[in-house]
Amino acid sequence: NEDVDAARIIMQRALRMLPTSREIWLGFFRMEIQYIRQRRAVIGQVAADSAIPKLLFEKAIDAIPDDWKFRAKFLDSLRDADVPDLCDAVVSTLASCDDAECIDYLATFHDSPAPFVDAVARCTSLWPSYVSWVERHRPAQLAAVVQSCPVRDESVFMALNTYSQTRLPEALEALPKSSKLHLLRARLMLRRFALSLESLSDVLDCHRVAVTSFPGDLSLWLQYLRCIVMVPEVFEESIAIALHQLNWTKSDL
Repeated sequence: NEDVDAARIIMQRALRMLPTSREIWLGFFRMEIQYIRQRRAVIGQVAADSAIPKLLFEKAIDAIPDDWKFRAKFLDSLRDADVPDLCDAVVSTLASCDDAECIDYLATFHDSPAPFVDAVARCTSLWPSYVSWVERHRPAQLAAVVQSCPVRDESVFMALNTYSQTRLPEALEALPKSSKLHLLRARLMLRRFALSLESLSDVLDCHRVAVTSFPGDLSLWLQYLRCIVMVPEVFEESIAIALHQLNWTKSDL
C-alpha cells in the first residue's frame, strides 16, 4: 500500500478486532520495517526511524506475553533492516529466557563472532569465582571443573589440591575397585606434577598401581602412556614394566 497512513489505520482496526492475533502483529511490524527500508532508499538515514516499530513490538508482547518464539519472529524480521537499537530492544526481552531453545536461537542469531569473543573473555575472568563456588557447594562436581579449566588459574590450583588431597582419597577408599576413580586420580596427579606439586616417583607409582589393578582398561594404559611420554628419562624403564605386566617382550611390539 503506497499510502502508509491508510495502511496503518487498516492494521489498527484489525488489531482492535483481533488483539491476540500473532499474524496481524507481525504483519503490522513487517510493514513498518519495509516502510523504513523504502524511506532510507529515497532520503537516506532518518533519525527515530525505529520509534513506531519499537512501540508496536512493545504492545505486541504486552498482548501476547511469555512466548519467546513469537518475539523471535520479530527479530527474524530485522535481520537485514539495519536498525540496531530496535534489534537490541528485541534481544533484551529474550535474554532473560531460560528455555534451552531460546538460548540456542540467540547464540546462532548473530553473524558476528564479536559478542562471543567478549563472552569467552568474561567467562575466563569468572573462573576463580566459579571454582570457589563449586568447591563450597558442589564438591562432587569439582573433578569435572578441574579437568576442563585453565591450569594457570590460582584458584584452580587450590581446587586441585583440595580435591586430590581430600575428596578423591575418600572416594577411592569407598570404591577401591573403580577404574574411573583410578583414572581420575592418575590425571590429577599428572596435572599436579606439571605444576610441581607432586614428585615423579609418586606420580609413576599412582599410574603403575592403576594399570596393575586394571590391566584390561585401555583408558588407564593411554593415561600411563601420556605420563611416561612427559618424562623421557623413565620412558624406557616404564615401557619395560608395562610389557612385563602384559607378559610381552619388545619383540611383540
